[in-house]
Amino acid sequence: MDTDFDQKVAKMGKKQLGIFTKDNYFIVHRNYKKHYFRLYKGYAMNAELLDNLIAKGIKEIRMFVKYPDKREKVFICPPHYWKRKGIPYMHKTEKQYVLRETDFARVLG
Repeated sequence: MDTDFDQKVAKMGKKQLGIFTKDNYFIVHRNYKKHYFRLYKGYAMNAELLDNLIAKGIKEIRMFVKYPDKREKVFICPPHYWKRKGIPYMHKTEKQYVLRETDFARVLG
């Protein structure tokens, strides 16, 4: 995985993974239709990205999810919590952890 974590925007190749804030949060935007894992009733995060977020001392991942009816929810949890509580999942050649909606530390919206 060729990832650039030294900038404000985390990228994997040309794909934007999320944005670092100056107060040590990692902001991620997701689309419910494209990113919701119905099998696990949650959302996935790349394992290597989680390791890098933990190493950088990121306090929380704040995932903004846009729903088809234009609602938006914010799912919040520390990266180490996502890795500990998440379900390991192999997506093609990329290891991920799926965190169920009910396992997030906080949900707003």
